[in-house]
Amino acid sequence: MMDSICLFELLRYAIGKSDICNKSIGIDWDRIYGYAQGQGVTALVFDAIDRSYSSRHPLNIGFKTKMNWIGDVQQMEAIYDLHKNIIINLAKFYQQCGIRMMLLKGIGLSYDYPIPNHRPCGDIDIYLYGDLKRGDRLIKEQFGVTIDTDYHKHTVFELGGVKIENHYDFANYHKHWSSKRLDKWLKQEAENSYHTNNNIWLPSPNFNAIFLVRHAASHFAAEGITIRHLLDWAFFVEKHYNEVDWEWQWKICKEQNMNQFLLAVNNICVRYLGFDNLIFRTGGDENLTERILNDILQPEFQEKNPTNVLPYVLSRGKRWWANRWKHRIVYPEGMLTTLFSQISAHLMKPATLGNNKG
Repeated sequence: MMDSICLFELLRYAIGKSDICNKSIGIDWDRIYGYAQGQGVTALVFDAIDRSYSSRHPLNIGFKTKMNWIGDVQQMEAIYDLHKNIIINLAKFYQQCGIRMMLLKGIGLSYDYPIPNHRPCGDIDIYLYGDLKRGDRLIKEQFGVTIDTDYHKHTVFELGGVKIENHYDFANYHKHWSSKRLDKWLKQEAENSYHTNNNIWLPSPNFNAIFLVRHAASHFAAEGITIRHLLDWAFFVEKHYNEVDWEWQWKICKEQNMNQFLLAVNNICVRYLGFDNLIFRTGGDENLTERILNDILQPEFQEKNPTNVLPYVLSRGKRWWANRWKHRIVYPEGMLTTLFSQISAHLMKPATLGNNKG
C-alpha cells in the first residue's frame, strides 16, 4: 500500500499536478523502480526524480538504481524513435499506393503527454479505411512479410522487429455481440479523422472518447490494466475536453454498460492522479472504485497463462470465472451468452485456443 501511495505522489509531481514531493526518506527505490515498470510509468516516475534535482528537495536515489533507471528511459526513447520512423515510412508507403492510414492509440496518444517519448510503445495499431486486404497484399509483396490472419479484429505483420496490428474492426463483436453496434459507430466516426504531417491520420476526439474506454474496459475484463491506461485516458480528456460531445459519449457508455467502469476510472484520475474534477464525470459506487483501483495495482487473479494448449484453456477458464465481476461492469451481455459467443469465436479461429490471440 505504501508503494502505491508513493508511486501516485511521484506521478502527480512528475506531471505537474503537485509541486510537493516529500517521499525522499525511507523509500525502497528498487521496489518503486520495479513497481513503475509493471505499471508502464518508468519514464514518468523518473521525471519526478529529475524534477526534484531542480528543487530544494532532491530525491535521494541510489547510484546503481539511478543508472539502471536512466538506461531504461533511454531505451524507451530509442524504441519510441524506432516506432515513429516505422509509422512515417509505413504511412508514406500506403499513401503512394492510394491508401489512407489512421494511427490508433500508441504514439498518437503520446502527443497528449507532457513528454511524448516518455509514454511506452507497444504494438503499432493502424486502420486502412476498408483497404486492409489490398494493404496487406501490397505489404507482403513489397517487404516479403508474413501476414497472420488468426486474430478476430486485425491481421498482424512485423516490420523492423515491431508488430503491426492492421485493424478491420475496432471492437471484437465475435466474442461480445453487443459490440457490433459499437464497432459500426466507430467505423462511421473514423471518417471524421484528421490529417497530420507525414501522411498520418489520427482519430477524431469523439472516436477516442469511446474507443479508449472500450479498449481499457475490454483489457480490464480479460486480463487487467495498468496506471499507463489511466494516464492515456486522463491526458486525452485534459487535452481534448472541449472537442468531445460528452453527453453522446456518456449515452454510448451506458448502452454498452461501461458507465460504472468509466466513473471509477474518472474517480481514480481525479483523486489519485490529481486531474481537474471539473472535466471528469465522477461519482458512482465508491466500493467499486476502490476494487478497480486495487485490481490495477495488484490483480485479484494473478495466475500466468501456460504455453501448452490444455493448461492454457483451463487457466483461461479459471480467469474468466474469477473476472466475472469485471464482465458485469464492462459488457451488457449475461455470462452464459458471453460463454457461448466466446466458444463460437474460438471455433472460428482455432489458433486462438492455444495462445492469447483476440
